[in-house]
Amino acid sequence: MKLKTLRLGAGRTNCYLVRVETGPAYVIDPADDAPAILAALEELGAKEWLILLTHAHFDHILALNGLGAEAVYAQPLEEAALRDPVLNLSVAAGCAFSSGLPLVPLGEGDAIGPFSVLHTPGHSPGSLCFYCEEEGLLFSGDILFFSGIGRSDLPGGDQARLGASLRRLLALPPGTLVFPGHGPETSIGAERRLE
Repeated sequence: MKLKTLRLGAGRTNCYLVRVETGPAYVIDPADDAPAILAALEELGAKEWLILLTHAHFDHILALNGLGAEAVYAQPLEEAALRDPVLNLSVAAGCAFSSGLPLVPLGEGDAIGPFSVLHTPGHSPGSLCFYCEEEGLLFSGDILFFSGIGRSDLPGGDQARLGASLRRLLALPPGTLVFPGHGPETSIGAERRLE
């Protein structure tokens, strides 16, 4: 497995490119700057890719329409935000963005390529994490960060559900590497101090 991290946009949002030996590459959270993402995919030798969303806040989707994808894979509860610039907060950021790409639903217990899908609401209703048990990797979106946790005060956020999602993630093996939506990587073991 090859992994490349791009930090994009004003919020320095992490966009992850994952290439496995066979099948498509995966773009997790196409934050901003489609040309930079496409160039990085070319460097990885990717000929085709699927776009996976941890959630549909604007800072995680701004490059979505420029990647030549036919669909986006996300939790259905995020579809309204994908379509509505008010709900995805892009209007408030001064860059009104929406996408008309078809949504391919992902939910708890689904698998896509090397990833198991975990529904981890709290930051947004349809927040997902992508867990690769074999490689010991977790893409946590805006749920769990290095020395921090996600916000629950945005539209659709829920502190109690965020707490439940965090407890679930912190129960993963301590050596699991965590690749968050912002900031540096960490590990489950390092973040258990948040409990």
